[in-house]
Amino acid sequence: MSPQPILKPRCLNCRKRKIKCDYKRPACTTCVQRNKECTYDSSLIFVNYEKEKPNEVATHVSKAAVRLRGTERPAISVLNTAYQDGLWQRFRSYYVENAGGTSRLFELWLEAQAVNDRANRMSSMASAALCLKVVGQNTSNRSMLNTSLMMGNGALALLRKQLSPTATEKQKKEMMLTVMIFLMADVCMMGAQENLHVKGRRRQEWLDHIPGVELCMQALGPHMFQSKDLGLLFQCCRTTLTTASIYTERTSFLASEKWKTIPFENIPKNPYHLAGDIFLDVPTLLESAQDVINTTSIDDLEGNLEKFWNRFQGLETSWDTWLRVSGLYRDPRYRPIPSPEADFVALKQFPFKSLELTLLTILYYIGKFLQHEAVWRVATSHIVLPEKFADRFNAHLDGAPYKPAADYICIALDFCSQPQQGIVGKTFIPGAVKVMDRFYLNHGLHNKDTPTFKIFQGFREDGYLVAADFSNLNLDEAYM
Repeated sequence: MSPQPILKPRCLNCRKRKIKCDYKRPACTTCVQRNKECTYDSSLIFVNYEKEKPNEVATHVSKAAVRLRGTERPAISVLNTAYQDGLWQRFRSYYVENAGGTSRLFELWLEAQAVNDRANRMSSMASAALCLKVVGQNTSNRSMLNTSLMMGNGALALLRKQLSPTATEKQKKEMMLTVMIFLMADVCMMGAQENLHVKGRRRQEWLDHIPGVELCMQALGPHMFQSKDLGLLFQCCRTTLTTASIYTERTSFLASEKWKTIPFENIPKNPYHLAGDIFLDVPTLLESAQDVINTTSIDDLEGNLEKFWNRFQGLETSWDTWLRVSGLYRDPRYRPIPSPEADFVALKQFPFKSLELTLLTILYYIGKFLQHEAVWRVATSHIVLPEKFADRFNAHLDGAPYKPAADYICIALDFCSQPQQGIVGKTFIPGAVKVMDRFYLNHGLHNKDTPTFKIFQGFREDGYLVAADFSNLNLDEAYM
């Protein structure tokens, strides 16, 4: 059975009148304009089976969450007893013992929870949401996952209520703890790897949550994350938030200078964190590359290319890092890239589209081997018009090095090898044929010592070339 849709709550007055409610707190604007007392339906209040305290904010959740009252959902008071102890043990087995390298983060979290006042509903609800989400995910328990969503919504409502520029230092620390829990639960552990691969409502829920998390982090400021013990957590958040910025094609606030002061350089980086170093600069690079891509005059091309290269060099991510990550995740059949200086000299001999194509090729392979659909989407959206690209490409082929064309052909043929991308892959074939017709027969396709020959030999052995008509290239003769 499919999950119930998430519906936004309405106040009792608006529900009786069957009108739209803006559900703002503490009273909706509709009721204020009508000079009505804004009363909320008690069934929408977060169910902790206790009366609200005089100064406590009522937390409203979705109707879908309210319908779970008769299911396995435990009350908060239950989570503070034996049930919570067992849940923590299961959480540790799933998140720490099976994850490796995260035990210190778990211990920090426990220390923070011990210091924190457990009577505070915001952090208690967020902690319970995280526990239920991890255990529910690993046990495929839908009731736990729905309960986790309900508790997370309630804690997030309280967090937004308390978020203000005039918050005290104690409130900021409490908010930071809750933000950390939210980041771990909704972004780091179930963010990029799962939610960017699902479609429809669940993906949109994740993307809708990202701006709220970013606002919370910006309100706290980078000085709240200066502790070295929080480096691993911030690195996870940084990688996922910048991945989300790639998906939405906008520059992340983490690219600003003040957020580069956080001491996480000495943290051991896994491939995901290494990719995060690159993701942070990609929107800026793509924006800078537009001048080069849209250049129509040869006289302006050199100047725009130099501007792009200067901005490229000024970014936090070095050219060496680009090459290192590209080498980590490229197809092993692909030729190794020479030194940065030699490679740039070759690119300047063929400036049109070369820098952008190199960038997109690196993005493509990172997206493929790390299974980041967001990166894959950005890369392919810029090169999905092969006919137009090939026409512009062929106009500049004379005397050009083979690397840009090799990048393009590898991407085109690699797309053909992906079953889920078969239709998209076929759209690359006409452009690939045009490039090979004009370029490869005169630049080493028949020479068995060239990397180009090895690339095509590997693709041919795997049967990738069967999907297109390459008869005019006389490949059989080339491979004799």
